[in-house]
This record gives sequence, structure tokens and C-alpha cells, in this order.
Amino acid sequence: MSKLVFRNRNTKAIKKILMEIGHKAYAEALEEQGLNRQPPISMRGFYIEYNVKTKEEDIWYTYPSGVSFKIISLLGYFTPKEGWEKVWDQE
Repeated sequence: MSKLVFRNRNTKAIKKILMEIGHKAYAEALEEQGLNRQPPISMRGFYIEYNVKTKEEDIWYTYPSGVSFKIISLLGYFTPKEGWEKVWDQE
């Protein structure tokens, strides 16, 4: 079954949000997700995802292997208005 999501890969906007989140909260989020041993090393794999069904907005990272992980919720943070693409994602 597919789900409708919107994704934004604007690295400048993502970098700004990550700076707003701060190193401590980012490091804690990586640890919660079990990603602290192999943290993201490039901005290229980051994207913001908005799930239409759940109305959740999160930062995700896709590793070069193709595996994607949710890193942190963006509840309470401003996200970019432009650069969104509609995607039908497999659940």
C-alpha cells in the first residue's frame, strides 16, 4: 500500500533547521534511533518529509545503501514553504 508524502531536499533549509535544533538534541535523536555509531556524514542524504495522513513532519536521512531512517520530528519548527515534491511512498 502506498502513502502520500511530500519531500523537501533543500539542504540550506535543512542545515538551518538542524542548527536551530542544536547539537545536543540532534545527538540525542541519533542515539534514540540507534544511528550514533554511524551518523550521517553528508547533507546529500537528508530530506524533510510531510506525511499527509498523519500530518507529521520529520527529518529523514537516506544512507548510500538506500536505507532511510527518521531522525527527528519537526513539531514546533518552521519548515520551508518552497521546494516540496509529491511522492507516493511504499509503507
